[in-house]
Amino acid sequence: MDDDKCLRLEAEMAAIERIVRDPIARRELLWLRAHEKDDSETARDLERTDPALRARMRDVLDRFDASDIWRDRDRRDWFGREWDRRYQAHTGDLSVVVCGCVRCRACRNA
Repeated sequence: MDDDKCLRLEAEMAAIERIVRDPIARRELLWLRAHEKDDSETARDLERTDPALRARMRDVLDRFDASDIWRDRDRRDWFGREWDRRYQAHTGDLSVVVCGCVRCRACRNA
């Protein structure tokens, strides 16, 4: 295997490129980040741009409403975890990518 070529980095870059090309994935992730930052103006702008966005994210809102989260820090953490879940749903599980480059080998051995 080529020691300079990082398969994990290539998989991450391909995943990001897929999201960039996919307006639905992009808007969902931006909407989640807006809610994490308590930026209701940006969330509303995204919903105006994509009228189906709120319906696609209804499950997230329902779960948040059912939670007992009141503190800003807890809300940020909750929406951050939702962002991670949605990112993985759009990119697939990148942890399965096995790489033998020098950097990845060093990380595994650390």
